[in-house]
Amino acid sequence: MPGAQLHDTRRAKRRVGSRITLAALFVSLAGLIVVTLEFVSVTELALQHVADGVWGARRLLLLTVILLLVFSVLALALALQALGARSRLEHALAASERRVADGERFLSQITDNLAVRIAYFDAHARYRFVNLAHCKRYGKTRAEIVGRTRAEISGGDADAAVEQRIQDVLRGKAQSFEHEETLLGGTRRIQSQLIPDVGEDGQVRGFYATDIDVTERVASERQLRHLTQIAELSTDFILQANRNGAIEYMNPALRRATGVAAGVPVAGMRLVDLGTPETNERYLSEVQPALRSAGSWRGETTLKLAAGRVMPVSHLMIAHRGPDGQVQRLSAVLRDISSEVAARNALLLQTSTLQSVTEALPAMVAVVGIDGCYRFVNSAFERWVGLPRSDLLGRRVADVMGPAEFDVRQPWIARVLAGESVSFETSEPTRRVRHLSITYIPLRNEGVIDGYVGVAQDITRHKDETGRLLQLAQRDALTGLLNRTGLEDWLKARDDEVRAGTLALLYVDLDYFKPVNDTFGHLAGDRVLCEFARRLQSLVRPGDAVARIGGDEFALALSGVRERAHAEAIAEKVVATAAQAIEVDALVIRIGASVGIACQVSHDGGAQGLIAHADDMLYKAKASGRGTFA
Repeated sequence: MPGAQLHDTRRAKRRVGSRITLAALFVSLAGLIVVTLEFVSVTELALQHVADGVWGARRLLLLTVILLLVFSVLALALALQALGARSRLEHALAASERRVADGERFLSQITDNLAVRIAYFDAHARYRFVNLAHCKRYGKTRAEIVGRTRAEISGGDADAAVEQRIQDVLRGKAQSFEHEETLLGGTRRIQSQLIPDVGEDGQVRGFYATDIDVTERVASERQLRHLTQIAELSTDFILQANRNGAIEYMNPALRRATGVAAGVPVAGMRLVDLGTPETNERYLSEVQPALRSAGSWRGETTLKLAAGRVMPVSHLMIAHRGPDGQVQRLSAVLRDISSEVAARNALLLQTSTLQSVTEALPAMVAVVGIDGCYRFVNSAFERWVGLPRSDLLGRRVADVMGPAEFDVRQPWIARVLAGESVSFETSEPTRRVRHLSITYIPLRNEGVIDGYVGVAQDITRHKDETGRLLQLAQRDALTGLLNRTGLEDWLKARDDEVRAGTLALLYVDLDYFKPVNDTFGHLAGDRVLCEFARRLQSLVRPGDAVARIGGDEFALALSGVRERAHAEAIAEKVVATAAQAIEVDALVIRIGASVGIACQVSHDGGAQGLIAHADDMLYKAKASGRGTFA
């Protein structure tokens, strides 16, 4: 690693400098020894020839001095040359050291700007280098990490599996693995690579380590697996195709429906192969433009199945765009709505039948919207008013009836628009039918008053018919229970019990019912309501009343209740039976219920006061937590 390289360079520089200095001193010393020996030799020669004369001796001494000077200069030159070589080498080593330092800074800048954690460990598994990412993960500085082991840094809580991997890499075996790492209060998924550092002698000097945080990647892969599993197990039909309509994927449900066996490649199949001619034509004219402009399309189409069968489906198609904004792939989710279509057709047939019935009835029937305008009138109403249907629909009641007659009916209209079913009698001597019994019934749309239905009959000739229509008006069409109007009439007939406080009223509101409709459709929701209504009827006596008073709201009226404990026992059974799973075909649906109890309470306000008290108690039950009673 960079720090270790710089340290080795500095040690080499010191060793070479020391050797050069010793060499220079050695050369100088050798020169001095040579000069000294030569001087001694010449001196001895001069003494031996002193007898030859003084002049000869002087010549020898002069020669000796000259030789001494020559050898001294040579020795000095050698020493200077050695010192110069040392200086040049020191400069070269300094430059090399600067290059190594620059390289170390450069490598540090690179490694510190990587998200990958990089480290080097020596043969004793102690940190010798860490990058900035490593420091951030531990929450420590380099100085606090280098020289210590993983166990020392983490307080002795080292992962045994990771420690085994470290021992394996120190034996020369490279390691690649993933593991969970908990530091600084958080657990992350880490992908680690351990690479041994083997010296020229074949011994492991340490190892390099890289750690990559793959927590998000692993989570994404897990989510992808879950989504794939959902697609594989879904009963909906799911497919993917390229931009040209060539099918690339079909889930098992769609394969089974279309007769394509599992494992058989779908290459060569196209979207047009699954659509009927009407669907394919609609795809070109409607679906493709919607995908290009909005990115998705939702509607109802038909799907060709095995053996030439055709299935109505709800159809969701999504366009997936590439980086260039162009559609690259198409996904489609299709759901079998055969039951819904059949129910819709049955409803249309029922509507047509009811219209035929109203046309055949001698009673005058009119539907008035919340805006006070006629929405529907039957033929009997046309004959009574003396105007054709085209002149009535969309006109205000006040304009058709006239101010005087409308003023008589206005209080009753106000009551019906407040949610109350009302009946009254009117006499109109100027009309062919002189005495009328008129009933106004609230018209609700998802629990909200949206107008009313008016039924008028000749009292003298159609009294029985009036009773039959009122009976129909008091029953919930889905469950067969009393509706809100029927419950109120039932309570009014027992006004003495209400005022005496011996009649208990339980208001029931289903918990978690809205997701049933949103997830499984209204048909499944209706079947859940019917099953719950059946269970409620099994909890009460024949003399008691059970009513559906709203979308997912029910009421139980218990006659002759002397103690609150009896009403609470029934409420507890209601909560328990609501918690039991309800099976709808292959679905297992779970809901709950909250119950408000109005019991042993005397009400001067009669039935309406008892209803208001039960509603308040239901609110308290829901406020204290679902699945209970108050």
